[in-house]
Order: sequence, then structure tokens, then C-alpha cells
Amino acid sequence: MGITRLRGSARQAAYGMFISPLILPAIINALAMYFFMAKLKLIGTITGLILAHTVLAVPFVIIVMTTTIQGMDQGLVWAGYSLGAGRLRTFIHITLPLIRPGLFIAGIFAFIASFDELIAALFISGARSTTLPKQMWDGIRDQMSPIVAAVAALLIILAMVFLGAVATIRHRKHKA
Repeated sequence: MGITRLRGSARQAAYGMFISPLILPAIINALAMYFFMAKLKLIGTITGLILAHTVLAVPFVIIVMTTTIQGMDQGLVWAGYSLGAGRLRTFIHITLPLIRPGLFIAGIFAFIASFDELIAALFISGARSTTLPKQMWDGIRDQMSPIVAAVAALLIILAMVFLGAVATIRHRKHKA
């Protein structure tokens, strides 16, 4: 919300800073995070892995949420203020319901971006910890395991079920 309230070059600078991990190649991001996490002694820790995945997922959240907030009717928020609602009440009862679909979509994009990130996981997680993409990579690299094919099939089925559920919900909303 803060980025959408900025004006001019400050807005462009903040937006550019937050989406810069999308612009840079994945290997550059992974190397930069590796050296940064090494100074903080976070290589091979779950904290380092969470920080790395957060940095790589934030651009997707910023893009979706800035678009959602810009498309929101500010008149509804001002109406809440004019009727005596405070900032917290206005946020909970007016703003949050308006941006909830954007939050949901941003969460899905962040999850997919994090789930798909292998290079940062290889650099940051170390030899001891394993993420699912890293296990799949090791399975493909070392030997062709049927587990990788099973996980891939399961992910495809899960995506199809999710899309089917979304289509069904949309169809029911349009009927009503």
C-alpha cells in the first residue's frame, strides 16, 4: 500500500527495487544471496532458505498487490472514514475484503515462485537440508527415479483439480 501512495520517482525507485529479483538472472540472484547469507552465517539453515525464497517471491506479491490496490475504489475507504470508522476498522471491514482476491492470487504466485526455485535452494540450503525441487533435481541427476515422475504427475493433477474448483466456483457465482 505504501508503494501505491508514493508519487513520481520515489514510486518508481521503490517499485524497481522490489521487483529487481525478477529482472536479474537466477544464477546472479543465487550468487548474491549466497555471499550475503555466508556473511550472516545462514548457509545451510532454514532461516537462510526462508529469507532467500522470500526475496525471490516478493516481486510477484508486489506486482499483484500494487495492481489490486490501484484498482480498488478509494471512495469506499473515504466513506468509511467519513462515517466515523478508524484506520484499523476501515482496513479490516473495507480495505481487506476489497484486496482479498489479490492477496489470494499473490500468495499462489509466491508459492509457485518459491516452489520452482531450484538454483537458490542449491546455493543456500547446503548439503544437509533438502527441498522438494532439490530432491527432484538430485533424483533426475543421480538416477531416473519413478518418484520424480510420481511427484510431477501429482502436481499436474493437483493443478487441474485446483483449476476445476476455481471454474466451478466462478460458474456458481455467475448463476446466482
